[in-house]
Amino acid sequence: MAGEKDQNAKSNELSRACLEISKINFSGNIIPKNWFRSIKFSSGKADLLAINILSEIVYWYRLEQVCDEATGKVIVYKQRFKADKLQRSYQSFADMFGVSKRQTKAAIDRLREQEFLKMEFRTVHSGNAIMTNVLFLEPVPKNVLNITHPQHTDPIDDCPTLLQSNVRGSYNQTQEGPTIKRRTYTKTTNKITTKNTNTTSSEEEGSSPPSPTQKLPYSKLD
Repeated sequence: MAGEKDQNAKSNELSRACLEISKINFSGNIIPKNWFRSIKFSSGKADLLAINILSEIVYWYRLEQVCDEATGKVIVYKQRFKADKLQRSYQSFADMFGVSKRQTKAAIDRLREQEFLKMEFRTVHSGNAIMTNVLFLEPVPKNVLNITHPQHTDPIDDCPTLLQSNVRGSYNQTQEGPTIKRRTYTKTTNKITTKNTNTTSSEEEGSSPPSPTQKLPYSKLD
């Protein structure tokens, strides 16, 4: 009887490892388990690199909450990047995940082909420099929602109250343009001015220009 009580007491104790891990402040992207069932190679195996890249891109598209220090209430939502879309190079992902640039490009192409991701190449003016074929990436919210929460409802209906009111008040949805199939890249910097153009490289023959980008109603990071 005494042994049974001791065993029950131990089972109710918190693991030391659980306590220590709970003290760690984790940050960064999150990978939903359902993605491993949806983002696969033709062989049926999970496409781990594509999953990690999509998770990183989605992280940057998640709005950042800015809270009032006195009340703790959310006062504004901020966009994490300065341009209207996320600008990242193939090499930046290759360095981040410890793979080759070719592997990165192939994974991003697979995400585009499965319509989880849209790619756009632009000519960007940064100071006195003009950079061509600068890669911009944007997730397709509807398809990301479908693989995260299958048979879910409109994502706007599940937004927080403050975000929902902002979205419904000033969000103008535009028709998505065709996907650009350009397969070259140019190394870029993070300094992007408001002189960005939505034009693609002249070498991208046969592709239509991208549609106007949706404007978010939130503040952007300084």
